[in-house]
Amino acid sequence: MSDENKFCTACGAMLPDGAEFCPECGAGIGGRANPHSYAQGPGYTPAQRTGPPTISILVLIYGVFALILGVVSVYLGLTFTEADFQELVEQYEAMGMVFPLEWSDSFSSEMLLTGGITIASAVCALVSYWFCYKRGPKTYAVIACALATVLSFGMIGIVSVIIGALVTFLLYRDSNGFAS
Repeated sequence: MSDENKFCTACGAMLPDGAEFCPECGAGIGGRANPHSYAQGPGYTPAQRTGPPTISILVLIYGVFALILGVVSVYLGLTFTEADFQELVEQYEAMGMVFPLEWSDSFSSEMLLTGGITIASAVCALVSYWFCYKRGPKTYAVIACALATVLSFGMIGIVSVIIGALVTFLLYRDSNGFAS
């Protein structure tokens, strides 16, 4: 080994005689790569995740699902009549089931309100996903997800709030999926 090969060119550590790899940083000697080394020398950092956080897929699925439900609710609020309601009740009775609701004059207004809140929840979820997809700002993604969770209470109830709170918490805890 010549004098110039007594030290690692990557980290400067002293090399033993006959070494093929640096015992300190794992760099190959003479341009040879070390297939067993995780680190590739000083300053090596593993590749950063470039896509959105994995949990954001749940936010996207909820957003699309809630948007469809909201649009259907608004449509029903605008078009559903008492005759349609009675036909639906008869279909349930023909199957031996009891329809859980009763017709009221405010049924259409309630459907419109529920649909509007559900669409607002869907928009918040989709905004949260967009911030996840763009990898930041993380705070905006978490706040939008939390708003979607709160607004979902009227649509599905306590189950949606529990799941939404869990997803919001997981987004909050994810430090690798966001650039900021």
